[in-house]
Amino acid sequence: MFGSNTAVFVALFASMALTACAATEKPGLQNSNAISVTRAQSPDYDFVVSIPAAQSSGYDPNDKETRDRTALSALKDQCEAPQVVGETVITSGTFLLGDQSRAYAVQVRC
Repeated sequence: MFGSNTAVFVALFASMALTACAATEKPGLQNSNAISVTRAQSPDYDFVVSIPAAQSSGYDPNDKETRDRTALSALKDQCEAPQVVGETVITSGTFLLGDQSRAYAVQVRC
C-alpha cells in the first residue's frame, strides 16, 4: 500500500514530532540548564543569575517581572530572603529576523 520512501518519511516525521513534544514538555527556561547562578564579585549583591532571552511557551524572559521571578526562584535554596537589586542587559548581536540577541544578568542580594 505505501512505498518504502513513504514509510521512511512517516517514521521520520513521527520521530520529529515526538522530539518536539518532549522539548516543550517543560515550559520555560527556569526548568532547563540555560539559566546559571554565580557568586557575585561585588559587595553590592551576592549572586548573579544569567538568563538568556530565549522565549518558550508561556515564558517571556524579556519581561522584567518574569526575569525577577525566575532569578528569585533560582536562588530559593541559597538565600533566605533574596531581593533583586539590579540587572545588566548583554546584547550579543541579532537573530536572523532582526531581533536583538540578548541575555540578562540579574543581581540578587540575600
